[in-house]
Amino acid sequence: MSSIKRNSESFSSLIQELIIEGYSIPELAEQWELDSIYLSRIYKPVPVQAITNYKREAYYNNEWDYGFTPTYKWEDISKEEKDFYINNLKLNN
Repeated sequence: MSSIKRNSESFSSLIQELIIEGYSIPELAEQWELDSIYLSRIYKPVPVQAITNYKREAYYNNEWDYGFTPTYKWEDISKEEKDFYINNLKLNN
């Protein structure tokens, strides 16, 4: 604890990781023998890198489709998915 400056970005990063793991600021403050209000004031959330390769379009165009299992046409599947399907089929049959 003493090796990290309390107002540094690495300290905020540590707090953020512990919050993600399920700890609360009052729990961390008690463990580190700090006032929880003080800890909450010095904690500055660190921006998280955005995920660049994800599906951006809606999965369903019609609200009624949410309750049903999606079906795909062979033409809609990418080459990588087709290759995986064919290779997996060969391995398991």
